[in-house]
Order: sequence, then C-alpha cells, then structure tokens
Amino acid sequence: MNEIADGLDGAITQQVDVDCSTGPIIQPRPAAILCHMCLRLIGALITNIKLVLPSSPHLYLLRNETTGAFSIAVSAMSSPPGTTVTLGAGQTKFVYCDGANVISTS
Repeated sequence: MNEIADGLDGAITQQVDVDCSTGPIIQPRPAAILCHMCLRLIGALITNIKLVLPSSPHLYLLRNETTGAFSIAVSAMSSPPGTTVTLGAGQTKFVYCDGANVISTS
C-alpha cells in the first residue's frame, strides 16, 4: 500500500522538464510525461511554439519558464484538432486534456 501511495505522491509532486527550444512543434514522448502532472517548460524561444500533448485524458500543471517574449499553444495529438490553450511567458496554468481538447481549468 505504501508503494502505491509513494507512486501517487511522486506523480503529483515531481516535475518533468520539457525543452521547448528545439523547434516550432514540441511533442514529448507520452511515456515521459503521462506519469507526471507538472511539466516545466524551459528553453530560449525565438518564435511562438506549439506543445502537443498525448491524446490521453490527463490533468497537467504547466509552468512556462521559457525565455523570450513568445507564447506556447498547447494542444492534444488528435485528428481533427481540438481546442488549445495558450501560455504566455511566465504563466502557470492547470489544464485538462480530454484526449482531443485542451481546456484551461485555472
């Protein structure tokens, strides 16, 4: 039982860094982010970018700690594309991905 509680605690409290400076479309591996709730978005942006989340229902806490005066549009990997949420520089938002849409909860 303690192992289950420890796993849940880690999923809620540990964050994953996502380097957003590697291109205009960032698509993290699902295995790297689906077991965590907090994604810290880092890197130097030279343009607005798109962060594509896995098409699985999941609650995320997104922390935009990138540098540069650009924004990050967050969407789900779905066809057809659903709704998106935009994070400006320095913003933190809770978002919910229902598999097709990304919805701001904060």
